[in-house]
Amino acid sequence: MVMSGAIFFHLFTPLGVVRVVDAAGNTDGGVLFFMACGVWLGSVVLLYIDRQKILALVGH
Repeated sequence: MVMSGAIFFHLFTPLGVVRVVDAAGNTDGGVLFFMACGVWLGSVVLLYIDRQKILALVGH
């Protein structure tokens, strides 16, 4: 949920995607944002794969 909120606010507010700047003033071109999206996608896949275990834990 934290990653979902962070991705949402970077996409739909003035925060933007290309905000990481090093000491020389260069940006990462959005690489860090896209890596965060990859982590989010990986999390969704793992939740889907383990959905039966998760549902068993919550009592459904």
